[in-house]
Amino acid sequence: MENPSDLKIWVIADCQTEYRNTEDRSMVEDLLFAEACRKAPYLWNPPSCRYPFSSAFVIPPPPSNRRTRKLKRTEDEILQENLDNVADALRQIGSTFGSLGDFLMLVFWSREKKTDTDHRQPGHRDTVARLLSGRNNVKVAHIIDAIYNHRSVQPSWRSPRVNERDSAFSLTIHPTSINFARPSMKAWAAQLCAVQAHRDIKTLTRNDPDHPEYAPAVLSLHDITWSDVMNYSPERTVATFRACTVFLYNFFEHVSVPHKDGKPVHGQAHTDIKRLAS
Repeated sequence: MENPSDLKIWVIADCQTEYRNTEDRSMVEDLLFAEACRKAPYLWNPPSCRYPFSSAFVIPPPPSNRRTRKLKRTEDEILQENLDNVADALRQIGSTFGSLGDFLMLVFWSREKKTDTDHRQPGHRDTVARLLSGRNNVKVAHIIDAIYNHRSVQPSWRSPRVNERDSAFSLTIHPTSINFARPSMKAWAAQLCAVQAHRDIKTLTRNDPDHPEYAPAVLSLHDITWSDVMNYSPERTVATFRACTVFLYNFFEHVSVPHKDGKPVHGQAHTDIKRLAS
């Protein structure tokens, strides 16, 4: 009975058997028809011009145009949702790559030479390049700082590997031989600075007449003249020191300047540098 008119014919035929001689037969017909539509509202929603309120209860309410306002989430709720997503991602990483370290090594994989084949997909390559070139809001320094200050970054005093604390700033132990991150990072930084210091010292002790701020770095005792002694200029030596060896100059300036509340006081920096240079 998909046609609404068929439904009405059935209702009218049914009511005629009982209300054949009734003057209000039309009203009864409409009421019975409305009741039938209430029981089957998806067949038809009949308007009744004669009795408009008889079938009003089957009319659905009009749709609301007001948008439901979302409750503003707190920072803790946002953080919790993000950490839950991280946990899901880490489970997938663990099942696919074995460990987070293996995954990160693949993330930062790079070809050794420019002529070598790059096996990374464009999305992988571009995403890493954006991070390493500082085009993201989060910089590499933010990540390094977060690792360095993590609660699990070094052994506790009750740990059986507490002796790794003594490996910090080591110039002889390879950083990969140190398990905990903070002493390993300190050893890596110390060895990096040591390599640069040796390179700078080699530059300072090599005569370079072509340098615009040239001052003889090594003088033979048999070749020194009074003219050389009189022409010696600490200012020129400091300028050569600053131009040729940026790391050593900044390092000596930092250690020679007095500190107050952990911050350098640049009152006598040049005098101390001159003293060190001479």
